[in-house]
Amino acid sequence: MGDDPSQHALTLLRLLCFYHHEQVPVQMFYRAWQNSQGQVNQLESLLWLGTGSEFPDFRRAVQAAIALLVSFSLVTLDTDASVSIHPLVHEWCRERLAPNEGEA
Repeated sequence: MGDDPSQHALTLLRLLCFYHHEQVPVQMFYRAWQNSQGQVNQLESLLWLGTGSEFPDFRRAVQAAIALLVSFSLVTLDTDASVSIHPLVHEWCRERLAPNEGEA
């Protein structure tokens, strides 16, 4: 996937559609990365492959993906460092999943 913010943004949308559409804490993604260290790292395949193995690189990739989604008004960044997505965008994201992606 490389270091392409647009691909990271699509990955983030795919993840967000599995959560409630309001106030998904961004910190959750950071903690998932931190908790995955030292284990068989399946998190890379779920999130951003190629962002580097250092937390600052991962954090920048997440922030760039959020900024891109905000710029297209697909999500909003709330004052409490959470992300919200309009219910219609949330539904659209769920509907555009491939059949095997919706099985989690």
